Amino acid sequence: MECVTENIRLAFLANGKSVHTERWLKYFVGRGYDVHLITFTAQPIKGVKIHELKYFGKSAYPLRIWNIKKTVKEVDPDILHAHYTSHFGVYGALTGFHPFIVSVWGSDVLRDPKESRIRRYAVSYALKKADFITTRQNL
Repeated sequence: MECVTENIRLAFLANGKSVHTERWLKYFVGRGYDVHLITFTAQPIKGVKIHELKYFGKSAYPLRIWNIKKTVKEVDPDILHAHYTSHFGVYGALTGFHPFIVSVWGSDVLRDPKESRIRRYAVSYALKKADFITTRQNL
């Protein structure tokens, strides 16, 4: 039995200039998924529909959240997948969208929470809101 993927829409919240993000996106494009990237920094990736958002300054955090929520609603994905917990993971959690996946990269859960109570709370919040959590296993 063949897996049907062409009707499944995936939205990723991630750094559009990261080689890790690019690998994830190319993997799913190569398997026939409808792939969207919601980001503040983007470069073209074949087969990926990029939604590059204006980056509002740190003082405009609520405006960034509103812009991300609006874009997620427009994309209307089957799954929302955020990369890097202390940044895009928090944005994804605040959208309230489900199913919601967070991929931890390492320093986002090992180093960032030690920087401040706010960061520790933000990482904890994002992980609690996630339906699934992925991580990379070093071989």
